[in-house]
Amino acid sequence: MADDENTGAAAEEQDVEQTNVAEEEETEQEEMSKEDKLMAKLQEAVEVVALDAGPLRKKLDISIPRAVIDEEMGEQFSELKREAAIPGFRRGRAPLRLVEKRFGHEVGDDITAQLLSSGYLAAIKKMEFKTLGDPLIWASIPEQITDESGMNKTVTTDRLVSVDKALDHLHMPKDGDFTFACEVELRPEFELPSLKGIPVVKPTETITDDHVQAEINRLLAFRGRYVPIEDAPIQADDLVVGELKVVVDGKTVNFEANAMLAARDQRYAGLQLTGWGDALVGQKVGDTVKLEIVFPKDHDTPDLRDKQGTLELAIQDIKRLEIPELTAEMVGELGFDDESDLRKTIKTELDGRLQGQIKEAMRNQLTVYLRDNADFELPESLSQRQTDVIVQRRMVEMYEAGIPEAEVAKRADELRLRAATDAVADLRAFFVMDKIAEELDINVTEDEINGAINTIAAMQGKRFDRMRDELSKNNGMTALYLRIRDARILDALLESAEIT
Repeated sequence: MADDENTGAAAEEQDVEQTNVAEEEETEQEEMSKEDKLMAKLQEAVEVVALDAGPLRKKLDISIPRAVIDEEMGEQFSELKREAAIPGFRRGRAPLRLVEKRFGHEVGDDITAQLLSSGYLAAIKKMEFKTLGDPLIWASIPEQITDESGMNKTVTTDRLVSVDKALDHLHMPKDGDFTFACEVELRPEFELPSLKGIPVVKPTETITDDHVQAEINRLLAFRGRYVPIEDAPIQADDLVVGELKVVVDGKTVNFEANAMLAARDQRYAGLQLTGWGDALVGQKVGDTVKLEIVFPKDHDTPDLRDKQGTLELAIQDIKRLEIPELTAEMVGELGFDDESDLRKTIKTELDGRLQGQIKEAMRNQLTVYLRDNADFELPESLSQRQTDVIVQRRMVEMYEAGIPEAEVAKRADELRLRAATDAVADLRAFFVMDKIAEELDINVTEDEINGAINTIAAMQGKRFDRMRDELSKNNGMTALYLRIRDARILDALLESAEIT
């Protein structure tokens, strides 16, 4: 009898579970249907004007008719009327006008976000554009700046910003169409070279005492710290703190009271500071350093594009990285009996890493072959956004190699400066690998990404969560995803390559 009751209860529970699953699937289908209907409606109704903004770059002026806006708002308010709990009324019985008054602002924000993203997607589908990455939206941005007298003031400028930032400054009009403008980058169209029988040379290498010493120096660099330098001239790679301003046509367009820049060539606020390292070296606290600069063609502020100006830094403090010497106490803290034991262990680890480096060298040969044998043109001036993605990929590679953060930052500055040449080759490779990934249907799982983060965290001596947070900034996770994906592509191609 008890068995019958248990069996009946289990069957009833299973029926309830199946009903819940069915209801969830039905809800998902309804949501998908709503999205599909909205997209079809927008593709037909949206008005788009496309203007050239440079090679492989378009400016889109997009307009969504008022009829579409009103229809979407009507549906949202109808749903809220059925579900909203308003004091004094039973659920679903509150007057529509009261619902609109109570939830109007919230619905307006939701509709703005929905129509901005869906309207953009409908526009590029209507124009049959194949875009690269997310669009940048034109928005009027109020900014607080400090002038030379130290007074704060607010100025409003039209800038290209991310979708998330644009939503803080775009609002649905009470009347008339919803219009906005954006800029997009287009993917080049090309044919892939043959992916089979690619010639590859397998390199040979051995670990030497110099390699072991370099690894010890890397470990010591993790324990280094920046210390203030007084009454001494600046040396290469020192950190310099001071009052910075950028002047164009006699007007200060950027001011920073406590700017910190390294004594090396780098990028600052989208500006390429070529010759900055040489200008700083030898200077002291109290000196003012000036450098002539040129604003890039894709600068966020259109009025400054291609203009010449001057960057000025009044030096207030100098800091230098101090690296400790290897001591017996430090060897013990690292978990070794003596220096000999440390060196022996490091050599064993380096021998293991060497195999991975050999494979990486073979992958690089494949990348060069694919890049050089795909025929397509790139813009003369790469967007800073694409350059930043490439730099982040190189930084991920350096993190994986265990290079200390200070050295990674130094090399990243060098990479940014070489963007005009090296980034062109890297971006060509990016387009080729992206197309191969589509053809071979290669994707990366969350477990693979977490495994790579674990490896990097161990090399950098950090916790997993902190390393993930750091990589999440400035496209680091995207760079890691692309690196893992490309490695899988290249390993697949190595299987059919002609290796000598």
